[in-house]
Amino acid sequence: MDTDQRLIRNRDYIGGILTSVLFAMPVTKRNLNSAIASNCLLNTPLWKGLPDYYTEYLLVREPEAVKQLMCIVQKPNQGDDILIERIHKGLCILSLRARRNMDVGPLKEMGLEAVREMSTETLRETDLRSVRAQHFGQENKEYLSDYTRWFRSSISQLDYTALLPRTSLQRWLFAFFFKITLPVDRLGTQPSTLRVYSPLNLTIYFRVIIHLKELGYPAHWMSEVLEQLLEDRVVTPARPPQTSPLNISEAQKEMPMKRLSTAPWTVEMTTLAIIFQPVLTFPLFTTSLPEPSSIFSYTFIPTPVLEFYPDLPVYNLLFMHHKLLKDATGLNVTKPPEYNGDNHYGDPNLRLMLHPEVKERIPSSKRNACRALQGKGLTVITTFAWDAEHGVATFWMNRVRMDMMKASGEWVVAMGRTDNWTCVTMPVPVNEVTRGKKWY
Repeated sequence: MDTDQRLIRNRDYIGGILTSVLFAMPVTKRNLNSAIASNCLLNTPLWKGLPDYYTEYLLVREPEAVKQLMCIVQKPNQGDDILIERIHKGLCILSLRARRNMDVGPLKEMGLEAVREMSTETLRETDLRSVRAQHFGQENKEYLSDYTRWFRSSISQLDYTALLPRTSLQRWLFAFFFKITLPVDRLGTQPSTLRVYSPLNLTIYFRVIIHLKELGYPAHWMSEVLEQLLEDRVVTPARPPQTSPLNISEAQKEMPMKRLSTAPWTVEMTTLAIIFQPVLTFPLFTTSLPEPSSIFSYTFIPTPVLEFYPDLPVYNLLFMHHKLLKDATGLNVTKPPEYNGDNHYGDPNLRLMLHPEVKERIPSSKRNACRALQGKGLTVITTFAWDAEHGVATFWMNRVRMDMMKASGEWVVAMGRTDNWTCVTMPVPVNEVTRGKKWY
């Protein structure tokens, strides 16, 4: 039970309900009575209820859509209902004076402070769950510090009629990709105690696809999405997020089909596609994949700028063509950094340079330079291992791509934050990156 509690309490740090379903549900017995239970303790006041929570971590809010994507259903926590019922009975036998003299602490913690001023007649007719909901300002009488239980909605593959429609699924997959790769700037807008982290890297994308395939979604629905991402030819109504937590109206807004660039992530996506290929259970018909024998591990030692907090789930690796970066932003990463007093340096518009709609958000005089930077001068690696003892970052990459960057003499690499989109280590030439073992 203690192990379960630690897993549950980490849920809101590592991806919310999504990681609960992908990693906790499979270890339960495969029947309709098995359940996982979890709560949110990191940033509880941010959420009005489960619909808001679903939207941030699953990009959908309706229970039916959650069921179609995750194959789970929520059921009431009978333990909580029994506890509330017992408290109700106990309060009803107390006089108004006795309730007013009660220690307010426990009642306030449970959202029941209002019962101290209720008449006995009113209290008997009141559902205490509604009192709690009103106290916490929640929808659907839900408070996320309480445990929520999810059960499997099916133990077999879903019927075709129970699946999310093809166009809706593909839109969701593209939106989920941009949710992982382009989190909203959160450092200056959310206090640290309420911050919504975006800690997942692109490996989760392949795990979600494997999960969907196991549910019964046709392989060609997902291979079509993957191939567009791998070849940088995405056309979709999905857009990168603009709010944190993700606003429900934003998630539901219908947008026109549009060509969106995924060039900065194709190097990692093609590498991960090779690594996950044996467990995908379906082929990818694309010429963009490197040879499996070309995937190697690489390491480098970053030099932190001022304070560095490697335990925060906000980092990625940024490979930058320094000439194209200077043309687009004016930032010269080959010179010692000019500190801005916030433990980082660099262009605060780095997220804008990565944004697939960058050309619409900058002056026309900079559009060609930004398009060149995005298409040929930026590579983002979201998946890497950090050795805190020795200060070493390790990642996997296609050797052909790494050799190309080294041969050009124009590329540098740094560690960046995704909550404010600036660098936290000094860029070092990629020639200082060391090749290690081969994947296969």
